[in-house]
Amino acid sequence: MRLMNTQMAAYVAKGNGRLSGMCSISMSLDAKTTINEIQWCQAQGMPGIMIYGPQVMENADGSITYDYYYKNETLPVWQEVARLGMFVYLHAKELPHGPEGLYEDSIEADTGKTVKAYDPGQAYAGVCDDFDTGTAYGFAVRTAQVVGNMIFHGLFDKVPDLQIVLGHMGETVASWLWRIDKKANVGGCLDGLQHNFTHYFRNNFFVTTSGVFDTKALAHLVDVLDTERVLFSVDSDPEILSDGTDWLRGIDPGTNPSLTCDVLQKIAYQNAEKLFWP
Repeated sequence: MRLMNTQMAAYVAKGNGRLSGMCSISMSLDAKTTINEIQWCQAQGMPGIMIYGPQVMENADGSITYDYYYKNETLPVWQEVARLGMFVYLHAKELPHGPEGLYEDSIEADTGKTVKAYDPGQAYAGVCDDFDTGTAYGFAVRTAQVVGNMIFHGLFDKVPDLQIVLGHMGETVASWLWRIDKKANVGGCLDGLQHNFTHYFRNNFFVTTSGVFDTKALAHLVDVLDTERVLFSVDSDPEILSDGTDWLRGIDPGTNPSLTCDVLQKIAYQNAEKLFWP
């Protein structure tokens, strides 16, 4: 961690105030080590940390835990991030999968032939050749699961000032708020929480446009989220920088009433200025 973060700090310093950056953190149940690194990064002028999805933890009994961000052992880390006024970028990560892809192999009942699950490098007679379930939708699904765990386990009641940044137009969460509130209320998932799911999403999350250059999706996002919590981003290098900038510049406020010039200016750079140069 320190090697990567030292390099990032050096890059930022070369920008003479024009550049900002996030440090990379590997979350563990050893909160002291993680907190020390976060404090070091904050002292270097980095306003946020990046965590690469739900990191895998191998337990003493050999079992694997994919998501432990809401557990008591990590609470001191979140409390320190909030105390320092920093934010956390929750980077997407692929779904857990079987040996051959997102799902296990299956066997055709009539022929006994083994049919491989979708997985890069496998061929399916021209159908979904080399289809990457991760970037297409798996990343979003997995990250949304982590967000749900953080909210439903009461993390933001314990650390109300904690701020999380999500990419890719909110990893599908922004489009599901109405249904999540309705079903969670019926299922008792909100028992013991101070607010509904949407409240936490609106008050504890920022969302970037990274890799989703969709005007209708952006219009929906600013309808459900405060316009000061939406950030322009490209998701380079999987996406082409000019595709993102051309898209944003080409949005017509005349045909998109919620995307006024003032709102687009906030999304383009003003919101990022407040987050990265507080």
